Amino acid sequence: MSYEVSVVTHPSADIVKPSIIIEDRSTGDRTIIGNVPSGLQRKCNEMHLKTSRLTNIFFSGILDWESLAGLPGLILTVSDQGVKSLNLYHSGNRILQYMISCWRYFIFRFGMNLKADDTDVSVEHSNIRYTPININSCTHYGTNDGKAEDHAKLNELMKKIFPVPANSAKPVYNEKKITNVTLPKSIVNPKRSTNWIITPNSVRGKFLVNEAKNLGCEVQHYKKLCSFKSVTLSDGTVINPEQVLEPTRHFNPLLVLDIPSTEYLQNTISYDWRGNSPNGLPYASVFHFIDDSVADPLSNPDYTNFIKSFGPSTTHFISHKSYCPDSLNFFKTFRVSLKWKSLLPEFFPLPKWSNDSVLKISDSQVNVLPLISGQKLVMKSTTGTVLDESSKQGSEVSMYTPEAAKSIYDEEIEPIDFDYVVSKKEFGEMLHNRNSAESLNKFVDVSRSLKDQVETLVLGTGSALPSTLRNVLCNLVRIPFKAADGTTGFRTIVLDAGENSLGSLRRLYQPGEFNMIMDELSMIYLSHLHADHHLGIIDFIREWNNRQIERYGAEKRFQKLFVLTPWQYDLFMGELNRVDPFIDTNYLCHISCDEFMLGYTAPSLEQIEIETIETGEIGSISAREIEYTKNEDTANFIYQNLGIRNITTCSAHHCEYAYSCSMTFKLDMGSDNTDESNIFKVSYSGDTRPKSAFAYIGEDSDLLIHESTLEDEKFKDAVDKRHSTTSEAVQVGILMMAKKIILTHFSQRYKSFTCSKSVYERLENPYTKEDLIESGIYVPSPPSSPRSNKSTQSILYEDLEIPLEIKSNIFGKPLSEFAKANAANIEILFASDNMKIEYGKLGMQRDIFEKQGRKLERLFFVDEEEVDNSDDESKAAKGAKKKLKQEVDQKKKRKMTPSP
Repeated sequence: MSYEVSVVTHPSADIVKPSIIIEDRSTGDRTIIGNVPSGLQRKCNEMHLKTSRLTNIFFSGILDWESLAGLPGLILTVSDQGVKSLNLYHSGNRILQYMISCWRYFIFRFGMNLKADDTDVSVEHSNIRYTPININSCTHYGTNDGKAEDHAKLNELMKKIFPVPANSAKPVYNEKKITNVTLPKSIVNPKRSTNWIITPNSVRGKFLVNEAKNLGCEVQHYKKLCSFKSVTLSDGTVINPEQVLEPTRHFNPLLVLDIPSTEYLQNTISYDWRGNSPNGLPYASVFHFIDDSVADPLSNPDYTNFIKSFGPSTTHFISHKSYCPDSLNFFKTFRVSLKWKSLLPEFFPLPKWSNDSVLKISDSQVNVLPLISGQKLVMKSTTGTVLDESSKQGSEVSMYTPEAAKSIYDEEIEPIDFDYVVSKKEFGEMLHNRNSAESLNKFVDVSRSLKDQVETLVLGTGSALPSTLRNVLCNLVRIPFKAADGTTGFRTIVLDAGENSLGSLRRLYQPGEFNMIMDELSMIYLSHLHADHHLGIIDFIREWNNRQIERYGAEKRFQKLFVLTPWQYDLFMGELNRVDPFIDTNYLCHISCDEFMLGYTAPSLEQIEIETIETGEIGSISAREIEYTKNEDTANFIYQNLGIRNITTCSAHHCEYAYSCSMTFKLDMGSDNTDESNIFKVSYSGDTRPKSAFAYIGEDSDLLIHESTLEDEKFKDAVDKRHSTTSEAVQVGILMMAKKIILTHFSQRYKSFTCSKSVYERLENPYTKEDLIESGIYVPSPPSSPRSNKSTQSILYEDLEIPLEIKSNIFGKPLSEFAKANAANIEILFASDNMKIEYGKLGMQRDIFEKQGRKLERLFFVDEEEVDNSDDESKAAKGAKKKLKQEVDQKKKRKMTPSP
């Protein structure tokens, strides 16, 4: 029996909380101890730690958003991976169910038995016992004791969020009936810090068969003796277990200490940890999770004496921002960015990282190590708990060096013989200067076009799940302005923010640049409530709030942060802020996307106080709809504060309460803002099937950011999943008469942009359904026979001889001659994670694509990973369809090309 303990995360720029995973080597079951911060799931992917074998999570410390921000996405992922049961534990606070219930607006899973337990007693799983020890703060934050009725209601609510049907048939269930009740107002966050003593069960010594026989034992006695029970022989002789068993082998326990702030320091170090060690054995290792608000703990004599009190055989791992290196977490994404930077240096800021910590642990502090991702302990009953020496300094990837990165040039870039690429010397200088290099414009240059100085920061481009190459979606747009009094600056808006988006921003840019972005942050826009689009928003709001406090202290602040979201997100923020205050609500202005809606506005739901209903009624109370009433003053307030001329939203064809938007910003406030050069119009699709209504509200956009989840041959998947294909997204931009387009939100199956050539051809020669019919490329077939085995819809999905322009409704709208002429001038960009694009330079990517051609596929080939091919066809079928598609494309090109 053995276990492997892996350090997954340590405090760094992009992952703020520590976590470890214990794996039972005999079953493969995995348990997380500590936190589930933003970025944990992606880090597990990077380290090849399969979350599909996750069974338990034991939270340490206090519960707040930072400690479990990665949990909603992780739950969705493991559920999709087939995990049917997951146990979550905390202790001494009774708040875990409340925090999970806050997610009911955007998390819902059938068939996932999620247990959230606040335990004061030991819990045993996979032959390991987890014993909680709770440490009080020196400040009293209240208690949730004596609130049995409210806890029962929260428990019932969780069952509705994660319903487990009694039979295999999927029950009919109305999710609205769990979003029309509030959460109990009596619940508080007691902020008791949970610590865990981890003890694998002792292993019985080997049964000595020969010895038992010599003592006169018979076979029927063996089982009882192995169960540590004495037996009496027929002659009256008593045989005790220790006479026929080798000594029991005990595991030395592990201890996870969590010190959330200085308020817990004294109570932690004064607790009798050694006296509570199971079997009186010394701890093999102690993990010290110390918040960075506790300054330089190893220079504190009380703390160093506390460490010494555990004895010389205990190894201590210190998780503290000053002692842990700010090492690279996402190596594979870095490799891709580095390769792109060799071709487009201005577009790709490199991540800032260091393998050296701010503070060093003294050599005199024996058996004390910094906690570093990749460290491994092996626990065996025979040999004890041993640190894998090869992992002492962390994994090879987590401690990646710039010197090692230089080999990428020699081995993967130079052999391809690109027509243009930075020199080896320049490549080395980029790596050497990565930590000092600045990428963002600090000042507005009034001598240049303000429009050309708009910057788009792409922090994530992936769809649905974070992967090793792509994080989930996030875009920041920095829009310059010149005020009437001559002052200048930038307004930064966030367009969706998936998990760990803020971490990516902090990793990519200098601290001064990061702070500048936070100071500029004016608006956060959320398109819809799918987790991959918003789990990072709270991080932005919290950071903005902290920056405001740093700047103004206790003084009254005049700046507001505008948050435009579906109406449910405001309720979520309010419920979370009640137990984990992340912002002073006086400085946050929430506006519903419905305020700017074109056309039909879906109603919201009346909120019923949970205190007024019985526990058994939860999930059955009728959801009364409330029509939205627009308020002109609300719109004018944001327009005046942010220098916006207009915001318009329309419904997206994706899910309920999903929106696409178009925003027009004033640039030079002192000039005529009817002049096109003095406004900047940005349109953002969110997730959607292509819609002509969106093209309408976004007409003449300077920048369209549109989802492009799937390539054209996956049209059926795009329809089923309510996403857009690449050509459909481009067609929206053509209809919109956009000037520039950024395509993003790609399925994680795609690693490179092999469709770029066809996209450029479409811009040069756009066509519609009407064009294809008129030119004779496509002749509509007669209606299907009633006896046909295939419906018309399935034929449209599957028959590649039918062009996409016939299959997709977005091509049904005729293009004006002006729109066709404009299409040839549209600049288009395929987004990659970690990109920074200045508006005036967006078209540079096309030059690289066209000059380098197929060489780009060779450049990124080694970065490709296995993808889900569950819906792939056989190679022969795919080859035949590919050939047929090429023939159809060639025919279209010949027909649509005008004769000389």
